[in-house]
Amino acid sequence: MIRITKLIAAGLCMLFPLLSFAEETLSSHILKHDGNERTYLRFVPATEQHPGKPLPLVILLHGGGGSGRSMMRYTRFNRLAREAGFIVIYPSGLNRRWNDGRESHQAFDDVGFILKAIRQTIAEANRVNEKRIFVAGMSNGGLMSQRLACEQAELFSGIAIVTAQLTPELITSCHPSKPLAVLYINGTEDRLVPYDGGALAPQWGPFGTVTPTAETLAFWRRVNRCEKTPAVTLLPDLDANDGTRVEQYDWFGCATNAPLRLYRIVGGGHTWPGKRQYLPQTVIGLTSRDVDANKLIGEFFLSIH
Repeated sequence: MIRITKLIAAGLCMLFPLLSFAEETLSSHILKHDGNERTYLRFVPATEQHPGKPLPLVILLHGGGGSGRSMMRYTRFNRLAREAGFIVIYPSGLNRRWNDGRESHQAFDDVGFILKAIRQTIAEANRVNEKRIFVAGMSNGGLMSQRLACEQAELFSGIAIVTAQLTPELITSCHPSKPLAVLYINGTEDRLVPYDGGALAPQWGPFGTVTPTAETLAFWRRVNRCEKTPAVTLLPDLDANDGTRVEQYDWFGCATNAPLRLYRIVGGGHTWPGKRQYLPQTVIGLTSRDVDANKLIGEFFLSIH
């Protein structure tokens, strides 16, 4: 009897480590880079929900005037990360902006900072699938995401851009080392980053210019070696009162794991579809309720292996 009890106890001791799970964590990190203290937040879902496998990593970049924390709160991306199984980092730009390649934004080495945050997360989180690292961003953060794809394509599997296009500076200097998955979500009535190109936020500034959305997509079509003509799908009008419709554009025949997609938010403004109207419509335009940008981004990233 004693021997049986000891065997059971030994078996339980061997079993419990296999059943132990790490809890969900949200942590704040400070690192030194280029003579400055840089900060980012890191969300890691509980292992109980996604046991036994490394998880994709998403870098989510805020727009001008924001921070990693404000981006996390605005998008509520952690809810998706918890369900879908993403590790997410939310870096903060110095002076609340990113050095996205425009002549007026060249003061700080943001590329190096973000790469350092990625390396630190890989080393500390111990669950990152290094073959599935993605970057997404809105506005200035979308511009920065494009720069990362242009300069560090070998590191990333894909990008998702909300309310942004390539700048003239970037489109001439961008030479990705490989094709990668590319998603855009742009509103046709964006009052800060004009859908058809032109001056950025002219009411506040000079901040440079962006190329038209069509020209930006044509650039990535060439990089990803896609067919010239996209398939267009009109998505259901789930909210007839939001003043928007959503058209989905898919380019086929692209390189392996390098799909190209655009969600054209007809009537949409400088917003993250599905989330709160963070400024008046007179300033940023309408927010679409027909789609949820988090879901669109999550499904797109999860489709890349």
